[in-house]
Amino acid sequence: MSTVDSGATSGNVGRVAVPATPDRRAVLPSSCLGEVLTVLFQVLGPIRIARHGDAVAPPGRLRQTLLGVLLARANEQVSVGALAEALWGRAHDDKAVGRLHVQVHRLRLLLDDASRLVYGPAGYLLRIHEGELDADRFTTLVAEAEALADPERRAGALRAALRLWRGLPYEGIDTDLVAEESARLSDLRLAAMEDRFEAELACGRSATVTAELADAVSRHPLRERFPALLMTALSRGGRQAEALRVFRDARRRLIDEVGIEPGPELCSLHARILAGESGPSHVPGPARREAPAQLPPNARGFTGRDKEIAALDRLADVTASSAEQAEAASIVAIVGTAGVGKTALAVRWGRRERGRFADGQLYVDLCGYGPAKPVPPEDVLTGFLLALGEERDRLPRRLPELAARFRTLVEGRRMLLLLDNAHTADQVRPLLPGTSSVFVLITSRDALTGLGVRDGAHRLGLDRLSTAEAGELLRVLTGDSPRGHLAPRVTAALIERCARLPLALRIAAELMRERHSATVADLVAELATDQAACGVLDALAVGDDEQASVRAVFSWSYRRLPADAALIFRMCGLHPGRLVCVLTLAALSGAPKSVVERCFDELASAHLVDRAPAPGSYRMHDLLRAYTTELAHDRHSAEERRAARARLIDYYLCAATAAMNVLDPDPVVPRPQPPSDDYALPALPDRETALWWLDHERPNLVALARFAAADDQPHVPVLLSGILAGYLRSYPEDANTVHELARAAASRQHRPALLSRSGHGAP
Repeated sequence: MSTVDSGATSGNVGRVAVPATPDRRAVLPSSCLGEVLTVLFQVLGPIRIARHGDAVAPPGRLRQTLLGVLLARANEQVSVGALAEALWGRAHDDKAVGRLHVQVHRLRLLLDDASRLVYGPAGYLLRIHEGELDADRFTTLVAEAEALADPERRAGALRAALRLWRGLPYEGIDTDLVAEESARLSDLRLAAMEDRFEAELACGRSATVTAELADAVSRHPLRERFPALLMTALSRGGRQAEALRVFRDARRRLIDEVGIEPGPELCSLHARILAGESGPSHVPGPARREAPAQLPPNARGFTGRDKEIAALDRLADVTASSAEQAEAASIVAIVGTAGVGKTALAVRWGRRERGRFADGQLYVDLCGYGPAKPVPPEDVLTGFLLALGEERDRLPRRLPELAARFRTLVEGRRMLLLLDNAHTADQVRPLLPGTSSVFVLITSRDALTGLGVRDGAHRLGLDRLSTAEAGELLRVLTGDSPRGHLAPRVTAALIERCARLPLALRIAAELMRERHSATVADLVAELATDQAACGVLDALAVGDDEQASVRAVFSWSYRRLPADAALIFRMCGLHPGRLVCVLTLAALSGAPKSVVERCFDELASAHLVDRAPAPGSYRMHDLLRAYTTELAHDRHSAEERRAARARLIDYYLCAATAAMNVLDPDPVVPRPQPPSDDYALPALPDRETALWWLDHERPNLVALARFAAADDQPHVPVLLSGILAGYLRSYPEDANTVHELARAAASRQHRPALLSRSGHGAP
């Protein structure tokens, strides 16, 4: 037996729910302990399928490879492209998909039930039920053995588990999609062998296992626990000289092949034998260290979030009740916009519930958004393994082996794993454990949709604070300040300026504490400065600390955007209204509607915009709007901004005219015509749709009239006044605003005829 080098990580794989199929890693009933039952699929050696009482190998390399990949990803969808690459390599031609369908059909003929192998939205899926896969039977038996205190019973259980092996896992299948699973199983087998030898020694069978241990040392010369166990067996049998020779041979191999000295466990055992001890008082085993406690401190003044904390409690309760069933790790992704308090919530809950996690809490800032580069998964896993007691010079170097070692080490432990500030699902996926005893909390500005699809993650969206929660946070943060008791109207104004964003509220509270000579009213006034000049972003910063600057925190999300999504985000800053839609941004940017739709999906996923109830519409809070306005002015020339807004104005004039032509096709006074109609306009097939569009866009149309009047474009309010005259009669306040802007614009131009030609009436 030998270990298997793991290959690259898996290909395009997606997890789907299969309600009728129990989880592939569910624990078998205890009555199965020690039994070796016939399983339907065997992968602990060359692949076989049990048919009619016999286990046979699928004929042909292609079918064996196809079955191997599907079994390695049992109950998960594997994409057609990933399967084709596994069968024919990266250079497969366009006909590979058709050939794959043929292989799938032939494989179905070998199965007891052809409906096991199904095709879903993300690819092919092979349904495996509880106890049907020998690899799952093996891990189940090993897990049950670890729970047995009696070494006799533990040794028997481990012998039964190891009898399932017939060779290398997935032997003969050479593809990256099974390499990681093969390496994981091989590592678990070696650990089970070590545990079995330890149990046998505890039962006093030194002479019985000596020959087997010598063979294991020969086959796995760099695995130090085997020579330690062999030295123990020999010394207990009075063969100290041979035990010392085992140490010398092991030390020479480690120095020659790896360039390191033996570890402290092996050296300590060697010293005791040299000292003449008849044998160690205990059987060598992995060193135990204190449980890691890596969570950062709680944020000062944490308030609110009762609903989210209750949701985390429920999810953790489900995990605790199912942990003994060895289900996949429970994963919760807390997602939301920058500065909304995702980390504060995760840390607060983790510290409050530390009693749930007796084996420790692991934490890492993945730097997905921030001035530093995202942390590579290899570095994260190395840190975790060191915290769990592994020695640096004995850690694997490649990501698949590091991930496998981590999963092995945390199997069955009750732990919290907090992966903070993640950038993408791909950054997180190698860090996930394979056991539900580890509760995984992830925070990210990204929606991490892939983790939900493939890995079954629960997504917990975190919105800005409610007005009451924001007021309570301010009260707590400023309670010991000389100006801590704020008048209700001042508090309300401050909350509005900070957009109910926890980060902004914390910065404002700190500014109140720092500026002893300034009043709270001064701060509110400073935050209320013209948002086009982005004075509010200048105000919401503390010193040179980027972590305490709203602008800097927003910039970390912006810098991660693709170029086209970044452009659409900046264009939002040129829109005069609070609600934007795909068509208005297509006009502003000059980009096709399909591109803008895709970009808005990316912006929503990054929590830089919120989806509005109306289809294709989006909004953002005032601080983000201020940031987009700043970006638009910084990144685009005045000429570019004028051209973009001219396109937006033309779009709105054309769209409003189209809506009014449907709503009132024969006006008493002819309405003015827009300059052009070369824009993608909303579909307005009937009066009801046209009226809905006008109601939906009315605040934007009024905002457009105000902006154009202030920007010295008098023709815009005049045209809008004439186009919308009939519709605005039902909205006196907005009608008065638009018509007065039109009158003022016409007066400034000394062109009353322009106003009369527009045809607007009094409100």
